[in-house]
Amino acid sequence: MRIPPGGPYIDTGSQVHALDARFKLTAALSLMIVAIGAPTNAAWLLAISAALLGASTALSRIPARSLLFRMAPITGLILIAGLGILFEGTWDRFLFVSTKALLCAWCGVLTSAATPFGDVIGAMRCLGVPNTLITITGLGYRLAFVALDEALRMMSAYLCRVPSARPLVRIRHVCRLGEALIRRVMRRTERMEWALHARAFDGSLRGLPLSPLRLRERLILVATGGITIGLLALAYR
Repeated sequence: MRIPPGGPYIDTGSQVHALDARFKLTAALSLMIVAIGAPTNAAWLLAISAALLGASTALSRIPARSLLFRMAPITGLILIAGLGILFEGTWDRFLFVSTKALLCAWCGVLTSAATPFGDVIGAMRCLGVPNTLITITGLGYRLAFVALDEALRMMSAYLCRVPSARPLVRIRHVCRLGEALIRRVMRRTERMEWALHARAFDGSLRGLPLSPLRLRERLILVATGGITIGLLALAYR
């Protein structure tokens, strides 16, 4: 399967990649909670979140092109969904909500690119996430790249057959490709379901257990939770 530049997991051997998956997952969730919970009068909290994400991205040494490639479709969906706010709110509210969503998306994309997905599943299991949610996450992750692979195949075939066309013609073609993409993804999904049934899938994803957390890592996790609570308490003071 052809994957976007760098693949789902981009190993650069950085300090961010060497961190324990449980710490990265906890830190990512904490940052998302801070971004989502920030009140409208605490824009500084979003600035701190953006600064932390920027520093983590720089330390991870993941190519910006790969992150932007993955952020592009999510950004489009966020902006389209945010348009509804303009009909009932103001530009300030639209920008504030969109910024929160973009920060969460950036955090999720960076975490997935810097952590093997098997380790993410193991970390979720260690943190007590319900098994059903772990299974949904695993299958959804796989399905997302299946859909993206189908889209890349169809777009490559289209560009080979129609190297140049007027903008309105291309828009009509893209709409037809979108309809065909839904059908092809549904067929690929059915094949995934048949493969799972053939392997007697019982609804739970298996994985190798992670090594126990060391004392230093446990203290860091506790400190991360404390900082999250402290920032939110300061914002709502």
